[in-house]
Amino acid sequence: MATLQTYEALDIPVAGISTGSDTTVTVPLNAASVGLTGSLVLVARNNVLADFTSKELVNDGYGRKVITWNKPERLANGTIGCVGTVAEFRPTGTTSPGLAYNAFVVDSTGLKLLASCTLDDAPVPMADTHSALVVTVIYNPQTGGMVIDVE
Repeated sequence: MATLQTYEALDIPVAGISTGSDTTVTVPLNAASVGLTGSLVLVARNNVLADFTSKELVNDGYGRKVITWNKPERLANGTIGCVGTVAEFRPTGTTSPGLAYNAFVVDSTGLKLLASCTLDDAPVPMADTHSALVVTVIYNPQTGGMVIDVE
């Protein structure tokens, strides 16, 4: 299953990423994390973090995953982007109902919603150790937007 949803990030300044020889992504993206919801949140420009945290997934072994950012690079479409990877989401036991509906990105303070999407095939089963989701986040410093890719 491949999921690709685009949502413009909220107020992420271009200065939030280094495009020089330094490979460090700076605040607010450094130590940003990805979470999942266990029930549907209708994604809208005026969403706030509480919309997602109030419906955050409750699974054995679930926890938000910190994004590890690669250095900025020229992407296949010719734009400059910074690709962030996340450890896979995989339950450690059996959980019912164990369904995932949305992915959302939170800043390093855990207080600000940066981006969100609805999974293409929501709800996605996440009920046991045979279920897994892999998330990649691409930040575009030229537009301040993010792409969340979930497989």
